[in-house]
Amino acid sequence: MAMYPCTFGMPHRYQGAQRSAYMSRASSSRPTTLKHRLCKQHANTLEALCDAMLATVSPTTDGQMSMVCEAYDCVEPRYETIYVRLFNEQGTEPDEFIGDLCREHADAFASEVQWASMLRVGDP
Repeated sequence: MAMYPCTFGMPHRYQGAQRSAYMSRASSSRPTTLKHRLCKQHANTLEALCDAMLATVSPTTDGQMSMVCEAYDCVEPRYETIYVRLFNEQGTEPDEFIGDLCREHADAFASEVQWASMLRVGDP
């Protein structure tokens, strides 16, 4: 069975299905998209973080940007939009999450999902 690298947390290798997450951050500057390769445990961790701070994208999502932070009961001005596509299993549709966050919550979310350790899209 193939061994894949997990880029979340302490880098390690795992056996099993490959999972990926693509995360985009867009503020007043151009958007940046990075990716994680994930073991099952860290895919579940990332999904829980997204569930806690972002909305699930569905056919009924209206696509309107909020002018204030959507995390918890925050009313700070919107700083950036975060969009996550989580591919849990090969051949299934990805779970998609989106949220407009203030700077504090955007930075906290990026820290929790380990933005700094994510790979550039196009890197293996």
